[in-house]
Amino acid sequence: MSAAVAAPAEASISGVVTELDRPVSEVVVSAYRWDAAADDYVFEQETDTAGDGSWTLEFLPDGEYTLDYGTEFSSARFALGESLAGDDDYSDDEPQFAVTGAAASATPFADVDLSLLGGALELTVTAADGTPLIDLDDAAAELRGKTLDGAVVSTAKTFADEEGLVTIPRVPVGNYVAYVGSAGGAPAPVALGASIEAGETVDYGAHAIPAVADGAVAATGTLAIAEAPRVGSAVDVTLPTFDPAGDPVEYRWYADDTLIEDATGSTFTPTDDELGTTLTVWVFAHAAGKDPYLESARASAVVVAADDPSATPTPAPTAAPTPGVPSDNAGSASPAPGATPGGGGPGDLAQSGVAPTLGVLLAAALVAAGLVLARRYRARAAGADVGADARGGDDER
Repeated sequence: MSAAVAAPAEASISGVVTELDRPVSEVVVSAYRWDAAADDYVFEQETDTAGDGSWTLEFLPDGEYTLDYGTEFSSARFALGESLAGDDDYSDDEPQFAVTGAAASATPFADVDLSLLGGALELTVTAADGTPLIDLDDAAAELRGKTLDGAVVSTAKTFADEEGLVTIPRVPVGNYVAYVGSAGGAPAPVALGASIEAGETVDYGAHAIPAVADGAVAATGTLAIAEAPRVGSAVDVTLPTFDPAGDPVEYRWYADDTLIEDATGSTFTPTDDELGTTLTVWVFAHAAGKDPYLESARASAVVVAADDPSATPTPAPTAAPTPGVPSDNAGSASPAPGATPGGGGPGDLAQSGVAPTLGVLLAAALVAAGLVLARRYRARAAGADVGADARGGDDER
């Protein structure tokens, strides 16, 4: 028997997983070691990240490794491993770090910030009677659609679990239609759109397998938003002509690529929240047995509300009459006592719309005062005569 050969010391490797610079817990960090004999990576060990995103893998033997960061609690793509080539078996991956004599060259790969890819969609494939179809029935679904910048996307076929639920993870942000099928048949489109947002899961519901598409909905004309959007004014969509006619036709509205909740109609009225943003409408046109129409149209930026041309102008306020210058109901001054119409007196200035000068006003005031004094004098004189008559009567008696 040969003498035992001491194995080299085994290494540990640790790191932190973040997403948008925030720690992510419950991420499964797995180490896969390259096996030259198998010409493939083989699983070595795994661990879960803690609440602060940290993790440690211990007792790694010498070899070349790749790491896989897998999560069901994040909208992030696997940072390494699967994401490098998109293959579950890692066959196209290159070694990411090496362990030799207890030393690991892992610095570039241990601390990882997961990159956001998109959201997820869940659905249940059913038989015609509503019974869920499970993995044993080969029930599966995939998504076909476009990202917000118009790139065409088709996800991989994903099979149902033992409960019949299909979960399609890490879908790029955009608008999609699910295609469902079972037992090896061609997938068929569901007449329902799905708008995927980053970090969100869409509940797509339960759907029986529809008729397989034998063509696509044809469109004649251009999808467009004709008018410039204004706050408080409805924005209309001009649709192309669909063949066959869309049934149903769905709408999704975005402001600067942010989905506007509950904005699913053919018209949309911007509010102050959308002021300055750019509106985009996405339109789904479905038809039985056809691939759906899915396109978008973009408008100009939302601006402030336009002045209403039918609004009644607000009349200019009428100046209050100048004290001492009487006015008629039309606001025109009546000639002052003693003034000759047309002769340049205070009455003429008021009628012509020229404001009286201080001298004119003073003259008018003096004339009025003279009249008052004259009335008072005549009143006193009349009173004196009455008193005289009374005294005369007394004398006669």
